Amino acid sequence: GYLVLTYQFRYPARTTSFTAAMATDTLADLAGAIAFVRDRGARDVVLIGASLGGMATASLAGSEGVRAAVVLSSPVAVPGVDYTVDRRALAANTVPILYVAADNDPVVPAADTRRLFELTAGPREWQTYPGRGHGSELLDTTSGPALAQRVIEFLAESAPAG
Repeated sequence: GYLVLTYQFRYPARTTSFTAAMATDTLADLAGAIAFVRDRGARDVVLIGASLGGMATASLAGSEGVRAAVVLSSPVAVPGVDYTVDRRALAANTVPILYVAADNDPVVPAADTRRLFELTAGPREWQTYPGRGHGSELLDTTSGPALAQRVIEFLAESAPAG
């Protein structure tokens, strides 16, 4: 009952060096993905983003027509790069957001994702899993099945398929 779109930001997927220039268009890329699915008939949108994509997701979760969001392994700001989430959007949020982190994520410490959770207004949930998985890699760990089930439950509660 869901229409699903996956997309890639316009910077190289396997880059070893992240720059501010790469972050510049992440919100525009996500807004474009939202517009794309709406053009194909989606009335309600659920956003799921990991790491930098989670930052964009948290920033746009309150956009018109977004019913819920899932944010995996995402900080408030990218260290060494002038890129942060939209704190005004977080403070004005009204949609359910599930925040997820691995206890020992080597890229974005769970405490950084927890800080993003704490800055978010409105209905939100916090979930951690054991291990070192970062972002979507969490699905490839021993916690993957439990995480997948948790996301499915969250979607069924927050944005049931029409």
